[in-house]
Amino acid sequence: MNKTKGNFSSSYFTAGELAAMFDISKQSLLYYDRIKLLSPDFIAENGYRHYSIAQYLDLEIIVNLRKLNLSINDIRHYLQNRGEATLSELLNKREAECHAVIQENERICRSISAIRQKFEQNPEPVSETFILKQEEERLAQIAYVDDLGNSKERVLLFARASHKNIHNRSILEKNPGWIIRTQDFLAEKVSTLSIGFFSVLSDNLRQLQKQRGFLKHHNHLQLTPLPAGLYCEATFHGTFYSNAKKLSRELDKFLKQNALTPADTIYIQPITNHWLTKNPQEYVTRLFLQVHPVKDT
Repeated sequence: MNKTKGNFSSSYFTAGELAAMFDISKQSLLYYDRIKLLSPDFIAENGYRHYSIAQYLDLEIIVNLRKLNLSINDIRHYLQNRGEATLSELLNKREAECHAVIQENERICRSISAIRQKFEQNPEPVSETFILKQEEERLAQIAYVDDLGNSKERVLLFARASHKNIHNRSILEKNPGWIIRTQDFLAEKVSTLSIGFFSVLSDNLRQLQKQRGFLKHHNHLQLTPLPAGLYCEATFHGTFYSNAKKLSRELDKFLKQNALTPADTIYIQPITNHWLTKNPQEYVTRLFLQVHPVKDT
């Protein structure tokens, strides 16, 4: 409890003197008093607050621990339980927090670098027609939606799949897309809902496997290799659904002309979308599926 004295010893510090010694504001001292962390030894009749040498020493601890960004609760605990073991425990805890922040900032820097690299690459060529490409094995995360018929439920699932912390990567890095059945698409069932969502984690599975401990530390994810082989692909302007009927006919024609058998699923991947433009006509979308030459009978 604060007490009032008419006369006081020259060994006491005023709030202004104490604040100046530690380069803090008098408001900080008022705050420490209000939260019962450090109260003045007494308040004079003129209202001046005075601190003892012992309180000077306590403030030295408070100010220096605050410079380490320790919480008020941790500082209070230390003042009440000071000692080498307590200080060591406190510093270890703070050091671990700092390392966690460093790791998070490094992750953010890696994401920024990957996103910048992605946008600095040559623009995705827009073919507007189907072409054939040989692809290496790639790694993807796939989330199937089973029989959800409600479009809102599918949006919610897509959001979870898109924003899930896959390898701590940004959605801009992952380019999430969706999966449809080839049979439905070729039958021009353009209103057919997607059967799943995917994110390609790497364009080269072997390179990803070389990353130290990647698969070991991410075996909780549903990671699916996209097989190496021949793929049929089209990159086009606009949204998928605005182009779906035309693409369906063109794909059917292309497969027949080239004597190709399609895989069961088609992957739709936005390249340029609402992140980069408000105009859907400026969207760029990729459609791809694995194909195999028709076997002679």
